[in-house]
Amino acid sequence: MNSLTDPDLNSEITKDSAPKSRYFAGWNMVAAAFVVNSISVGFFFYSYGVFLKVLSVEFSASRLEISMGLTISHVVGSLLAPMLGQAIDKYSLRLIMTLGTLSVITGFIAISLADTLTEFYLAIGLFLAIGTSSMGMQSSVKLVANWFILKRGTALGVATMGTSFAGILMPPITTALVDWLGWRETFVVFAVFTFFIVLPVIRLIVVDTPESVGLLPDGGRFNKPSLGSNSINSNATNSNSNSKPQVEIEQDETESDRPAAIQSFRVSEAVRSLKFWNLVVVFGVMHGTLGAILIHLIAFATDQGISAYEAAYYLSLSALTGIFSKLIFGWLSDRYDVRIPILLVIGLMSTGILILMSGPNHLQLAAAILIFGSGSGGVAPLRNVVIGKAYGRMKVASAAGLLRLFTLPFVIFGAPLAGWLYDLQGSYQNAFYILLVSLGVSAVLALFLKLEDLDKMNYMRGKQ
Repeated sequence: MNSLTDPDLNSEITKDSAPKSRYFAGWNMVAAAFVVNSISVGFFFYSYGVFLKVLSVEFSASRLEISMGLTISHVVGSLLAPMLGQAIDKYSLRLIMTLGTLSVITGFIAISLADTLTEFYLAIGLFLAIGTSSMGMQSSVKLVANWFILKRGTALGVATMGTSFAGILMPPITTALVDWLGWRETFVVFAVFTFFIVLPVIRLIVVDTPESVGLLPDGGRFNKPSLGSNSINSNATNSNSNSKPQVEIEQDETESDRPAAIQSFRVSEAVRSLKFWNLVVVFGVMHGTLGAILIHLIAFATDQGISAYEAAYYLSLSALTGIFSKLIFGWLSDRYDVRIPILLVIGLMSTGILILMSGPNHLQLAAAILIFGSGSGGVAPLRNVVIGKAYGRMKVASAAGLLRLFTLPFVIFGAPLAGWLYDLQGSYQNAFYILLVSLGVSAVLALFLKLEDLDKMNYMRGKQ
């Protein structure tokens, strides 16, 4: 049973019972999400472009066929996302992340043993797609949303920085590993690293909700010794609780209808909501564009006469800018209308593509990647912030799952479309045109996006 439904939520709590300098254990969850995201997204997504040419040779396949591997991962993960989201909202988040990590490890090993393109597809579809979905972004969003309300955008920005951090390191490291060990052995290295680093992080750090250890989001505390006795911050005392104001949490629902508060966000709700369809198009286009550019960036650069190593470092440059932009856009979403950072992201991505279309030299290519990366880095934290604002932390995982399912058509057509147009025309120009037009449409729709921050509204009512 989700601890958010505990009747003790109506108990008196002390929001500021501890000194302001007290460390909040929620940042441990952010750190865990950072590590998990760096593996679930960074290892596979950012490294995939490095394997594009070598896998084409190994399996005698076109770039389109190799690109389809990533598409299969998106399709399987997206189809499972609604069910997974309901499970995350209902059952142990820590257990689900553990099982997902074991699936990812199995997937890396299976890819290293693949002898045919079909076996490669199966390893991705059966293990990596399920595993990265279970251990990765959908779970980490739920984890961070459970622990933060007022600083959720900043916390999610830091958590998603893990993908960019891996993006900085993984393209050059993967390129070196493939040259030194071979592509099969490189996937074995991925599996070993995941087992010895990610699994312990999940088992030792992750706690599903702050309420389960006597805390509240953003560091609030129950004013009940029985609830606080097993707190992560167990060294806290209530010595100053009498000198601090006490507030009572106000709930939207009565005791009789409280179970409805933890019902998952369902398809029937989604299809009737214009707000949901707006989110589908806006974030579907941005994710599709991001996938198309990043997967084909190394191949595009080498077509311009740039070496594979230089191209890999340029891809790392995109991830480097993404680290800062994730934090900046997350911070902006905590303080301003979320449409402002969304439009900034779209504008930066479009500018980067325009420079790529000019047939860039080394310096122009670096500028294009820097600008595109500055924008694309904000996509993931803004999507997660918007879902949390729109549907609240009790439904955030199931809502994220449905959004992933309905954005699937945009995501699966991005990289394969670019690969197909290149195979057909020997150029990425028309693919760039299509991406620019799509981003323009999403910018117009973003202007009509209006959200109420449900968790923040409840939080502020509780302080009154």
